[in-house]
Amino acid sequence: MKASTWVVLTVIGLSALGLSGGAFAHGESDEEMIAEFYEHLDDFEQEVSALVDQAEAVAAAYAAGQDANGQVDALLELWEGVEVHDVIEVKATIFYPDVWQSMVALKTAVNDDTGAATVAAATQTLRSFLWQSYGGLRLAASQADKS
Repeated sequence: MKASTWVVLTVIGLSALGLSGGAFAHGESDEEMIAEFYEHLDDFEQEVSALVDQAEAVAAAYAAGQDANGQVDALLELWEGVEVHDVIEVKATIFYPDVWQSMVALKTAVNDDTGAATVAAATQTLRSFLWQSYGGLRLAASQADKS
């Protein structure tokens, strides 16, 4: 198993233990934005859409025989940089490990040159978990105390 996979699995494990407050595996978060996350659902939808587009670009590049490793790395950097990442980690925690695991599966499929069908399936899984996470945020927002 590659070192990057161990790091991601460690992050997932720590996340599953229920890190709270400002203890994010990937750095600082905007606590005010998280507290008022329900006001940012449109922004989060755009971020999820951008993540899905990047994942699909990885699959398309791979299917075309191009080196998709750089695009996978760009996808992971995008995921680390979007606000929806923090909000999913805190407000839709149940989905957070699935998103990470599907990101790792896509990266592994590309790195291990497993074939276009496997990369496409990993992309579909990631797409599904990203949108499910967004749905979880919408549900949490509908139940949030907005006073």
